[in-house]
Amino acid sequence: MNKRYLMVALIGIMAACKDQPKQQGNPVDAVAFKNFVQSLPYVQTPLAHPEFMSLVKEMHTIEDTATQYDDLRAGRIRTTDDVIVVFYYGEQKKNGHFWVTSYSADGHKLEQTEVGEKIDEDGTSKYVNRVVMENDSIIEFRKYYSATEESYNAFHPDQPSEIRFLAVRPGGKLIWKKAEKESFQRYLSNFEKLSLPLNYEDTPETTPFQQAYRGGSWLDYGGLLSTTFPKAAKLGKLEIPGNPTMVLVKVSDMDTGGDLESYGPSLMLVAYNPQGIETDRVEVTGSYSTEGFESSSTKFNMEQDGSFSFLKSSSMGQYGDGYSAVDEERMAKFTISPAGRFIKNYADIKYVVKDFDPTRSENVQDTTQSDFLGRLEDWKMALFIHTYQEKAGKLVRLITTDPSGHILGSTTLLNTLGNEVKAPTAITDDYLHYAENGSITGTVTVAIDGKTYVVAKDGSITPQ
Repeated sequence: MNKRYLMVALIGIMAACKDQPKQQGNPVDAVAFKNFVQSLPYVQTPLAHPEFMSLVKEMHTIEDTATQYDDLRAGRIRTTDDVIVVFYYGEQKKNGHFWVTSYSADGHKLEQTEVGEKIDEDGTSKYVNRVVMENDSIIEFRKYYSATEESYNAFHPDQPSEIRFLAVRPGGKLIWKKAEKESFQRYLSNFEKLSLPLNYEDTPETTPFQQAYRGGSWLDYGGLLSTTFPKAAKLGKLEIPGNPTMVLVKVSDMDTGGDLESYGPSLMLVAYNPQGIETDRVEVTGSYSTEGFESSSTKFNMEQDGSFSFLKSSSMGQYGDGYSAVDEERMAKFTISPAGRFIKNYADIKYVVKDFDPTRSENVQDTTQSDFLGRLEDWKMALFIHTYQEKAGKLVRLITTDPSGHILGSTTLLNTLGNEVKAPTAITDDYLHYAENGSITGTVTVAIDGKTYVVAKDGSITPQ
């Protein structure tokens, strides 16, 4: 046997060994390991909430009986060989984390990789961490900026999202995939150039072929990552002299993983600076619904100069016996700042109170009741129907309040107490705390029981 043959054989043996993970430590009891594996159900993908996988009653892993968990979940990941791969979620003192362990068929631990900590969107953390699994070979770790209001559309240019993919390979190998990001110009080249003026009555039904994938894209998915497996398709780009580059993206499959909330497909307008840094975004068409509330954006229109508008509508159902059932329409108009920010103005705001019947005796259970209708952020003002009741009768008014609850203006809708009644001059309500969210440049009206009232910036209310 010559030296060349021996060298080739040695290299082959070394390569084969390289593909096999090293066994770590002694194997667990074979019978116990077999029972543990047989007790684990396979992970069913797509998996949106691995923290709710099958409960491990012993509250410890098979190879580490000393470490106890307050909650331990696990599922077996399907493989193409006899290697056992287990996906874990463990929680101690309300702190949870995810990890993956691969074992040989006889129970040796081959590899173990920490996926990430679980951080919920509870208002106490700057970021949210989430782990999902869309197929049997990839575990996706997400870290995105936390924003409790309109979180699905939130982003922050200085706090970008992070997405990493852990690949489960043959032989029990666990490998973090390297994210490869294309150039910004390459990213833009896959968008069809759109001409102006541009109009979309609603989100188009057709979906472009080119995708802006969650990992390694110039599109920061941001709060879209709060939904299960969102998809973003490259609809078109807008290159207007004197304005930043803008793209339209069709977003779909925004499933929250529950039955209470529902998002329809939407169009999102995104602006970039020349370096490819996102400067702003806004949903220009789309819909959302949850129990007792629905909203939609329609009638998107962009002019030759890049200014654009759309109609924002919402419908709030009635809670209890009050007057909270109200429809709202806002015509939102936008210009673009030199820094690439969308400057919002409301040209018109309309409220329509539904099923208004002030004579119903069951409307008020307490002495006073405040039914929230809406808020005018720019004016630091909120709208209510306020009911004051005594044994002799009641007074029902449309009122405006400042953030402290002081009543700025009112108009009487029903009065069976007479002119001598001393109506309250302030209220206390949870809806009084809000942030500015756009300038009001048009009229604000409230329609109630066939009559329309105009609300002024100082809070005064006059019949139209």
